[in-house]
Parts: sequence; structure tokens; C-alpha cells
Amino acid sequence: MARSDDSPTTTGALGAPSSYADRRAAMADETRTRILEACVAILARGPTELSIPAVAREAGVSIPTVYRNFPDKKTLVEQTAYHLKHLRGPVEAPSNLGELPTVLRSHFATASTMAESVRAAIVSEPIRVAKRELGESDRRRNQTEDMLGDSLDALAPADRERAVMMTLVLCSSATMRAFRELTDATPDDAADIVTWTIGRIVGRTLPATPSLSKPSPPAKRPKRKGTR
Repeated sequence: MARSDDSPTTTGALGAPSSYADRRAAMADETRTRILEACVAILARGPTELSIPAVAREAGVSIPTVYRNFPDKKTLVEQTAYHLKHLRGPVEAPSNLGELPTVLRSHFATASTMAESVRAAIVSEPIRVAKRELGESDRRRNQTEDMLGDSLDALAPADRERAVMMTLVLCSSATMRAFRELTDATPDDAADIVTWTIGRIVGRTLPATPSLSKPSPPAKRPKRKGTR
């Protein structure tokens, strides 16, 4: 019996019909991802190498194929910024200081396992510029101010600015990287130290967490002879 539609179909591995259009769409998505991954790899090595021909070579596709997916280099970099955000994984923004310890622990745990190529691409100048132009920097700053809330009210304008900027830096994945390079702190310990530091900055005692190793009790001093 003839099919009611004329679109050619095949049967997938799970028995579900797969149309030619679906297969073409999947191939197009795969090609787009290869191009984005190629851009990440190049940015990780150094942005001076970045160009459409270089990305095409890295991805193993033609230059026209890159342009069919991304009309210019600026669009390619912007879309790579979104792709890196996906690779990095979601980063929650605490709505208040009470949520900071839990959110920061999760963020630092993710940052500690981030692939080096992803990290290097994220901090590259083209991605930083793209994130600023896309409003990512302003969004993170606004989230930080919302989190700090009324704890900033008593500060002078200059000190308020310093508190926001310092909190942004302390809560970044770069801080976790510094902890990893300079200390033996775990992501949980690093998050606890940063939480304590932000509490000191805004003059509040933030919720303590028990992850930091407790110091050993002082050794008992031996009694002197002739004493009771």
C-alpha cells in the first residue's frame, strides 16, 4: 500500500522512522558543532591564529561551509562563546548571601574539572570581548549586586564598587584555579574560604560549613618534676 506522504524514510536503530530531512539536519548540526569545537581549539592555543580559513582547516571543512553556518568571524566568536558556556556547564547565581556557600561549592567543583582547552578559550580576549558585547559582564555584575543586597547600603560609593568587583573576582572560576595551583584546598574548602572572605568584606557572618579540616588540639605539655 502506498504511503500517504511522499517523503522518503528509513528506519533508525530503535525502529523509529527517520526522514531524509532529519538526517540532513543532524549532519548540519554535527558540522556546526565541529566548527565551534575547532574555534575553541584555536582560541585555546592563542587568538592570533584565529581566522575563518584556520577554523575551516581545524574542522576539516571547506571555507564556504564555515560561512554558510557563520556569516562572519564576529558571529562565529559570539556563537563560540555560547558553546563554551554549554561546555562549562550551568552556573547558578545566588539570589542572596545565604545561598552563596552552596552555589559556590557547586561552581568551584565544576571549575576544578573544566578541560584546559575550555578554560583557555573562555579567558581568551575574543571571547571576553564577545561576552561584554553580549551583555554577559553586565549581567554578572547585576547578579552580584543583587546577591550582596542591603549589605552594601552602609558603604561609601567607592567602597561599594570595590566590594562588588572583589566579589566578582572571588566567585570566578579563576579563583578556583588559583587555589588549585597555590594550595591544597579542595573545591569545598576554597568555597568556604571565599564565603568567609566575602562575609568579612560586607561585615556579616555568613553560614559556616564543616568542610574545612579542624585544627588538631594542642599537645598536652608534660608536667614538671616536683609539681602536682
